[in-house]
Amino acid sequence: MEDILILKIKPDKYLFNGSTNCGVYLIKGILSAYNKDKYLDPLDYHLSSLARFFGWTLTRSLKNILKNFGIKAEIKFAHGNTEQIIELLKFILQTGNPIILNIGSCYDVKDRWIAKIIPHWITVWGYDREHFFVYDSSVPLEKQNQFIPIGNRKIEHQDLVWFWGAAYWFYVRGIFYSRYKYLTVKNT
Repeated sequence: MEDILILKIKPDKYLFNGSTNCGVYLIKGILSAYNKDKYLDPLDYHLSSLARFFGWTLTRSLKNILKNFGIKAEIKFAHGNTEQIIELLKFILQTGNPIILNIGSCYDVKDRWIAKIIPHWITVWGYDREHFFVYDSSVPLEKQNQFIPIGNRKIEHQDLVWFWGAAYWFYVRGIFYSRYKYLTVKNT
């Protein structure tokens, strides 16, 4: 595998929204990267007023919103140890498309247990030898990393896998099991 990969496409802007509406903010980023962004306000991408009110975007909604704009999204789950999952992410990025991850909230988390109770959506846009480059809409504008080639923050490979695995830790395995959920995207 290569030591560095930066996608050729990227979002027009890395917007900040705080802890809610992360799904529609990443939708805006993906659509702008493919020149399909049509709304000024990311909240206009919500499919229902209830989702807009609560600020959530369910997995199926992400897929349907992208489909409405000619982007094919597939819902998948990663399996394996940390190294296998890191290699999977790198392999998927080599297709030239970003990856949507459902993680435990990780920006500015001082106690990792908090990450396990707050699910969050981010997109991965590249990697180097030690880090993944991500767009995380919970990063305040003044704290965005201006020194990386893509995305607004970098996360060490192992840390990203930990936070990704932390999402939905409290769900019962086999009924609501959602660890390592991701969506692949492809412009059709």
